[in-house]
Amino acid sequence: DKTIADDMSNKVGKYPHQMLQTIQFPLSIKRLNVKNGMVVYSEKSIVSGQTGTLFFKDVHGTVLNITNIKDLISSNPLLVLDVNTSFMGVSPLHTVWKLSLNSGNFDVSGSAGSFNAEALNPVIGPLSMASVKSGTIDKLTFSMTGNDLQANGHATLLYNDLKVELLKKDSNDVKKNGFKSLLANALMRSSNPANGVTRTEEISYERDKTKSFFHLLWQGVFSAVKKTVLKM
Repeated sequence: DKTIADDMSNKVGKYPHQMLQTIQFPLSIKRLNVKNGMVVYSEKSIVSGQTGTLFFKDVHGTVLNITNIKDLISSNPLLVLDVNTSFMGVSPLHTVWKLSLNSGNFDVSGSAGSFNAEALNPVIGPLSMASVKSGTIDKLTFSMTGNDLQANGHATLLYNDLKVELLKKDSNDVKKNGFKSLLANALMRSSNPANGVTRTEEISYERDKTKSFFHLLWQGVFSAVKKTVLKM
């Protein structure tokens, strides 16, 4: 709930694989199988007053080497998560996370398949005050490595005929902002590839130390996608 003040404490050293090491009893799970899982994240926007929801359904995958035992970590320092899921129920997504059990280092990669871009509206409408009017996302691939303070890598978003509509808060309603919508579409690249050239953008994102591990991953990919779509 973003209408409530954020916890501004320093989150460095509190990545999930780092918090695993703070458990006060020895733990070792060689393999965890996940079947028919679902992950849902909802956030209430301070600007729109509405709630955006992001979800992954039909989660199937494995998590390997979940441990805080130093001898086991010495022989194998990586926790590996390998998951196939359905992004927003419309696109297959495969992601692999390699998390260092003796540091804040990580390596995350993923790819998503084709879907109608309007499927993003339940997320970007309430949270970004925008909506997709048309367009197709053909593929998204990303790869990044990072540590306690930053993430670096690259992302490629392939899409066609993308058009958006910017929104504004009017009394208790959210309505179209016509002028800003025209301006936004003028500043956007409607497709990638374009003119035979495929754009791939670098990820170079410095962590907000008051935010979580998942915020770093999301903002890293989002920053590259934003550079792909915008002309400036």
